[in-house]
Formats: sequence, structure tokens, C-alpha cells
Amino acid sequence: MLQGLHRAVSGLRYDITRRAVTADGVLQQHVLRGQLPNGAGVELHAAMYLQVRDGHITRIEEYLDSARRSEIKKAREALAG
Repeated sequence: MLQGLHRAVSGLRYDITRRAVTADGVLQQHVLRGQLPNGAGVELHAAMYLQVRDGHITRIEEYLDSARRSEIKKAREALAG
């Protein structure tokens, strides 16, 4: 997912909006922001759950706002030709 995102979006940055430590890991909400090849700004709202055991991440689950993802998908397809 991130490889395709970096191909289509420049200046990609994460703005963390909320983070909470849980008994077995961390929950985080963030907004990925950047610029599409046509110059338009784009935001992708996301949430992640990181399960941690013995100081190591053992599981990652990520959830994305699919409605916003379509703009990025169109840009990736245009770049692919």
C-alpha cells in the first residue's frame, strides 16, 4: 500500500490526531497528507492498531477511509499508463 502511495503522492506526511496505549499495544489515528501529480492536495484518514509483545511489534492492522482512497488510486493508475 505505501509503495503505491509514494508513487502517486509527493510530500507525504503523517499528522497524528490521536494515540492511545492499550494493554497489548497502541491504537493510533492519523491523516496522511500530500500532493497528487496534478497539484491537488489529498488527505487519507487512517487508523492503526499495533500489537506489542516483549517490546516487539507482532501485529499491525491498518484501516483507511476508502472514499478518499479513490483519488489516490486514480492518480496511481494514470501514472502507470
